[in-house]
Amino acid sequence: TNLLYVDYEPCDAGVTMRVFYPTSMTSSMFSALRPANVPHWKYYYGMLVFQFNVQRANALVRFVVVCACRLGWLVMRFIATINATMNAPLVADDGEKLDVIVFSHGLSGFRTCNANVACELAARGCVVFCVEHRDGSATASASSGENRSVQYQLYKPTGGTHESRRVQTKVRVTETLTCAKCVDDLDSGDFVSRNIWRGGGGRAQRVLDSFKGRLNVDSKTLCGFSFGGGSSCATTAQAPTVFARCVLFDHWLEYFNDDDILTSACSMPTLSLLSENWGSSKLAVNNTTMLTANTRTFYKVTINGAKHHDFSDVRAFLGLARNVIGMVGVVNIHAMHAFVAKITVDFIRNASNVQFSRDDAQRSMGRVIAQCKASLPDVRMH
Repeated sequence: TNLLYVDYEPCDAGVTMRVFYPTSMTSSMFSALRPANVPHWKYYYGMLVFQFNVQRANALVRFVVVCACRLGWLVMRFIATINATMNAPLVADDGEKLDVIVFSHGLSGFRTCNANVACELAARGCVVFCVEHRDGSATASASSGENRSVQYQLYKPTGGTHESRRVQTKVRVTETLTCAKCVDDLDSGDFVSRNIWRGGGGRAQRVLDSFKGRLNVDSKTLCGFSFGGGSSCATTAQAPTVFARCVLFDHWLEYFNDDDILTSACSMPTLSLLSENWGSSKLAVNNTTMLTANTRTFYKVTINGAKHHDFSDVRAFLGLARNVIGMVGVVNIHAMHAFVAKITVDFIRNASNVQFSRDDAQRSMGRVIAQCKASLPDVRMH
């Protein structure tokens, strides 16, 4: 796969992104030489804060957990890696603008939690801006400190209340819209950046400079997974003209209590990709409210055999510990991520086209489903 990435933190914007984009270079054939799927050991620690609130444990337990996270990361850093190259040059300009996707991660996610899907999208000519949210819902979030140091904010336990998620959603909406503005600035060349990865230096700056005039900023796609799907719905309700379309992976809407947001969300063409049985219970009421609000163009595709975390990289960076979190299915994960990217790109370039009728759009995406039938035999469009 020919793709690469750069970490980008626009000065004073209050948001960090990992940007995946196509290149002519190839990544190393050796997994250990590729970038780590989990950026730092503190992300593993943040996962344990989310799962077990280890911050409340005594000092000895915290010390043991920290040591285990450091050791685990040192091992997994060479096993769970991203098939990409850091700070390589952008693919040569062929006259076509590159499609832009702004991606919002889920609860206890982080900027590389869905890296394999982002890589598949970048390999198909998209530039994917993966936001790392600082609302306290990420396992950890990185920001620049003094003297080019990197500071990490850990997950903030909230008791899992819906009120806390609604507060975090407001922060996420602001961060997502800030990211969209930063994309515009990159394309126009009107930006000041700093690279939070201390080794980025001039190479990272040259990569960011190369985006000038290359991005299709007038037709951005907003994409969100789980909690990120819910906050993406809220973003489209608050700013319906910023994005041309929306793609949702197992969007979580249970915490919403404002029908005004639900009825105005996703007024643009929207593709909903769902794992098996996702949204069959508590999600259904809010989801139905959103879907029946008006005659919007909304498409739904279910991937049977898949579970919630198959949209993410949990199988890779948690190893056997993924069983603790659960929600992992039986599908071929590589085939699923490739399919998710293929149907998303088809939706961006064909199905969401205003010149397409609903039947045309369904036929276009139906062809993608048929092409992947050998590896994903039970995918259904509703």
